[in-house]
Amino acid sequence: MTIEGQLVTQQNQPISDATILIQSGPGAFAEVAALTDANGKFSLSGLNQPGDYQVLVTTTVQQKSFTVHVPATSQTFVL
Repeated sequence: MTIEGQLVTQQNQPISDATILIQSGPGAFAEVAALTDANGKFSLSGLNQPGDYQVLVTTTVQQKSFTVHVPATSQTFVL
């Protein structure tokens, strides 16, 4: 299973070089992290099962944590 997304500012400008990290989730999984590219896009793969994952986003100006629900019916979840 994969979580994909794009990190943007409130003005809809992409945020590059931000770290996206899975902090916790259901079951066992390898440590999963990614950096956003020049367009703010990222992909976190290797998730073993659906459920709620705690995601930490770190940029040069702030850090924010939120919960992402990955449904069982999808192999790729887009934020």
